[in-house]
This record gives sequence, structure tokens and C-alpha cells, in this order.
Amino acid sequence: MAPGGVYICEDVHGKENGFVQYIQALGQHLHACQITSHRTAPHTTSPVSGPAKWIAPIHFYPFMAVIQRTTALPERWDSEKHGTQ
Repeated sequence: MAPGGVYICEDVHGKENGFVQYIQALGQHLHACQITSHRTAPHTTSPVSGPAKWIAPIHFYPFMAVIQRTTALPERWDSEKHGTQ
């Protein structure tokens, strides 16, 4: 898939659907991280690895899955801290 490309798969349904399980596992890579908090700056960073480097979002709709590829491979994700906690 080209950078910025979109992959759409329809007729995705059923609990035992192997493709659905594969897509859900890709989504878990987006949440798997090693967060490092910086004491000097109000944000956290996490290195990006595996499929999370080339996946932008994954969307699930009734009987459909949509995966979008990133346009640039990130090395890390930064999350600025807002508020006091």
C-alpha cells in the first residue's frame, strides 16, 4: 500500500473471522508502547515499532474495516500533558 493509501475490506463479520482477529491485533500494536515521562517537559513519549510505524488509523464499521497508511514513518509519539495530573 502506498504512503497515505487506504485499504478497505467489506463483508468483515463473525467472531471467528481470522481476518478480523488479524486487524484487531494490528490495532493492539497502536496501543502497545513504552511510555517515558520527562520531568523537565510536560509530556510523555513512546517509541514507535512494528506495524504501528506504518498504520495511521484503523476504523471498524458494521461489516467493514478501513486501514490508512501513514505518509511518514514516525520514530516516536509525543503526547503533551494538559492540566495538573
